[in-house]
Amino acid sequence: MKTLTTIGMLLCYALITNQSAQAGDNQPGYFVSTLRVTVQPDSHKQVMIFSAGPHKSKPACSNADGGWALDLSTPEGQALMKQLLSAYTGHKAVVIQGSNDCSVMNDRETAQTITTL
Repeated sequence: MKTLTTIGMLLCYALITNQSAQAGDNQPGYFVSTLRVTVQPDSHKQVMIFSAGPHKSKPACSNADGGWALDLSTPEGQALMKQLLSAYTGHKAVVIQGSNDCSVMNDRETAQTITTL
């Protein structure tokens, strides 16, 4: 529970201190904001939807503006979230590569890798 509280505080900080950015497939940029963290009732997934500026080369299923999705109920999703928050607190740019599908959220591309620059 303490971990979720810490994560929640970091996400709120990210929302409050919003900065302009440009990111997306193969474009460096900065983490902009967390749009929401939600639990999917049908699958019990903890989903983080976040923005990192304009999202280029989206798959057809991704019809939401500039958003990416992470499944926080998996170790991979948690690792990507930690990397994203670390880059944010260190004021470092990131490059996000998507999975070319919407497996976590039906209208957002799933983030597959996050490279800190």
